[in-house]
Amino acid sequence: MTEIGRALPPVRPRPPAWHLFMPKLVTAFREGCGSADLRSDSIAGLAVAIVGLGDRAVLILTFGSAAMVDRAVAIEMGAVLAATLFMHRMAEVVSVQQGIQLIEEDVDDFARPQTDYTQYGSQPSLQFADSFEAALSSTRQAP
Repeated sequence: MTEIGRALPPVRPRPPAWHLFMPKLVTAFREGCGSADLRSDSIAGLAVAIVGLGDRAVLILTFGSAAMVDRAVAIEMGAVLAATLFMHRMAEVVSVQQGIQLIEEDVDDFARPQTDYTQYGSQPSLQFADSFEAALSSTRQAP
């Protein structure tokens, strides 16, 4: 009995050392993982392996050149390869289309009627808003 009045749980024996070296596939099947789970996990793993192929190539080439040449050269080469990979991915995502009108109707800005008024103000969230409002109210002319 402990000082609170509850009994301590029984001590479990340590698992044998061979248990630590068992393959994860065996333990997954023992824990109830079925063939459908294995199939979906393997498809997800292949998708990750295919998508990350360019990233792995950049890392391997960068680390390899650091071991063979110089660290500064490896950093420069890694930055250039990463930028090239980024541009390649952005080029795949963006599509270019012809014949699309971006502006519905172009209106001449000088053809609009011009009003003669000036309005000054500030956001209340600014820290210097009170002093800015006071400075604007003390001046009679527009700055």
